[in-house]
Amino acid sequence: MFINNMFKGDFMKSRLIITSSLLIVMTLSCSVNKMAVRMLSSSLSEGSQNVFTSDNDPELVGESLPFVLKMYEILIDADPENEEMLSTAGQGFITYANIYVHMPADMMEYSEWKKQSEMYKRAKKLYMRGSN
Repeated sequence: MFINNMFKGDFMKSRLIITSSLLIVMTLSCSVNKMAVRMLSSSLSEGSQNVFTSDNDPELVGESLPFVLKMYEILIDADPENEEMLSTAGQGFITYANIYVHMPADMMEYSEWKKQSEMYKRAKKLYMRGSN
């Protein structure tokens, strides 16, 4: 009976050690993941402004911005308190809405009023997304 109780105690200790170790590893991996997201977010926030504003091909910039904005949203989802990424994404949505949706809608002919109206609605949604 003494040996039986000894093995039970060792089993419980081993189980406690394994469970504790797993919790520590999971906690550290979350911290490492968040740290990696913050580093990437910081790099994108700092570098993205120059890459887009200094490019001499506005069409390329306009076509690539939706992908970049979605990537920003993925990073925000992984780290919702990241003020730097929230600000960068907000500016990106507002800029995209203004330059690539609202302004082209303003330049449309009266005969294209239906499409113009749709574009204004889309621009409004993008402005709201950027402000949020």
